[in-house]
Amino acid sequence: MIGAEWGESDIGSAPFHSKVRRRAAERHCRARDARVHGGGRPPDTGDVGQDGLVTAYWISIYKEISDEAKVSAYAELAGPALQDAGGTYVARGLPEETYESGENTRTVIIRFESVAAARAAHDSPAYQDALAVLDDGALRDIRIVPGTE
Repeated sequence: MIGAEWGESDIGSAPFHSKVRRRAAERHCRARDARVHGGGRPPDTGDVGQDGLVTAYWISIYKEISDEAKVSAYAELAGPALQDAGGTYVARGLPEETYESGENTRTVIIRFESVAAARAAHDSPAYQDALAVLDDGALRDIRIVPGTE
């Protein structure tokens, strides 16, 4: 998104993490939000669940699998635990195609009714039991991301 709004030449001209560029990006986003939303922060938009909350996506990226047996045992417990907590598997497996800096890593996406529901699923005793079984069997990047329209 930055490339589309700033232009490709702006991205490569200086490290984006520099304070000046970060502040400029923040000003740009605030100005855009003010134009689009009439000032302030944009409202929560996105797929709205039955309770009026924004749908959330639990995204797991397996950076490294060191013990397939532990991953299989984890999956046997985690799948039911997350589904019982309201999760719906949307995608799982290796990518069919990768672009830019994409990596050919196993990815799992689970939809929840809200960020709070996804957090509660992660913190549930049943899922914590699954994590204990996984132990050091895999190195993963897990994030919960709110949905958008």
